[in-house]
Formats: sequence, structure tokens, C-alpha cells
Amino acid sequence: MGQKETICCGQFEERTLDYYTAGQMHEYALQAIRYAMQFYSQPAPDVLGYAEGIEAVAKMLDTKADDYAKEFGFDDMGGLEFSREAQREYHSTLIDLAEDVRALAKHGGAK
Repeated sequence: MGQKETICCGQFEERTLDYYTAGQMHEYALQAIRYAMQFYSQPAPDVLGYAEGIEAVAKMLDTKADDYAKEFGFDDMGGLEFSREAQREYHSTLIDLAEDVRALAKHGGAK
């Protein structure tokens, strides 16, 4: 499934592209959030406080965004770029979700 793509100065790189719509990737990210929120809300002997759990989820999303950027992104004159618009949207969605999750801690959670 790999395709050759021009990445810079006529050089080619073999990449395996994901063919998912931005909506599918967004739904996947939301499912990950729901799972993480459920996981951190389970009682355990060493339970994190609400704010710490929220920050842990946000950090998980930040890590997913960083890992995705390392795997599919490339440097284009000092800025992060992706070969497909859907990849850029997925990366942006992960970052936006991390910010939204952090906002929960400031507002005391969803009412």
C-alpha cells in the first residue's frame, strides 16, 4: 500500500498512507477520549484526583499527536506539514481535544 511521494527537492520517500476521512479520524479520537475518561474514573487504591486525571488524559492526547506527527509529518521550511489534508486535520483534532479536556478541569467538568 506504500506510495512514493515527493517530500523535498525531488526526493522520494516510501510512505504508507491511511485512507480515512477526517470524520472517521475525529470519531476515533473521540472514542479514545471516552475510553481514557472511563479508565481514569474507575475507583482504584491509588486514584488520581479529578484535575490530575484530566491532565493525564490531555497528556495522553498530546503524546498521540506528537507520535502521529513523528510518523506522518515532515518539516517543510520550519513548519510541520502532512502529505494529506486528512492527516493534518487528525493531528489538529488531537491537539484541540487535549485543550478541550484541559478546559474541563477549569470548569469543573461537564454539567
